[in-house]
Amino acid sequence: MVENFSDLEFMEDDEIIDEAQDTLTILSKYVESLNVENKTELNTLMRNLYNEALTVEAI
Repeated sequence: MVENFSDLEFMEDDEIIDEAQDTLTILSKYVESLNVENKTELNTLMRNLYNEALTVEAI
C-alpha cells in the first residue's frame, strides 16, 4: 500500500513555528487539564524538575 498525501494541505514553515510551544507551556497545559487538587503546587514541582533536569551535567 502506498500512501498518497497530495490531497493534504501543508503548512508553511512559518506557520509551524508560530504554533510551536515550549516544553514548560506544554507541561503547564497538561497539569491544568488534570482533575487534581493543588494544580499550582504540581505545576511548580514540574517546572522545578524540568529546570533541574536542564542543569544536570551528563555523567
